[in-house]
Amino acid sequence: MGTVLLHCAWLLAGLAGLVVLDLGVGLTVHLLPTAVLAALALLPGLPLLLLDGPRRRGHAALSLGFLAGLGLLAGTDTTPAKPFHRLHAELQPGMDLDEVAALTARHFPEGGRFPAPECSLHGEDRDLSCVLDPTDGRFNAEVIHLRLDAEQRVLAAAYHYD
Repeated sequence: MGTVLLHCAWLLAGLAGLVVLDLGVGLTVHLLPTAVLAALALLPGLPLLLLDGPRRRGHAALSLGFLAGLGLLAGTDTTPAKPFHRLHAELQPGMDLDEVAALTARHFPEGGRFPAPECSLHGEDRDLSCVLDPTDGRFNAEVIHLRLDAEQRVLAAAYHYD
């Protein structure tokens, strides 16, 4: 019973750490650091899965619970960085500014949980930059930069991280 409690405490501490990092910087947007931290939380419990009987089932259930919690965390918009990353992923060459505005409104609806990014044209209206949240120091350097053609259609989209 002691190993199950220790394993439970370890996984809860790991999940709590991931929650704190996700709330602070939207960590689960990035697959690699999330996977590394999940592996660090799960690896110490792997030998416990070799045990016989109900203790093994208890450790397996804890590990599955941890992974379910991590999946829930990854699927929840805890910061504006998550919908901003999805917005960037859905931007396609050839979109016009109205399509970009509609896509932005879909990810950041008016009156929604997070304010819409602030976008501005510059460079003779050939570039559009959208800053995630200029009022929040955690996200004021997250920028999607769109290069536009003469008809103001997207040529390329680049994501610049904080």
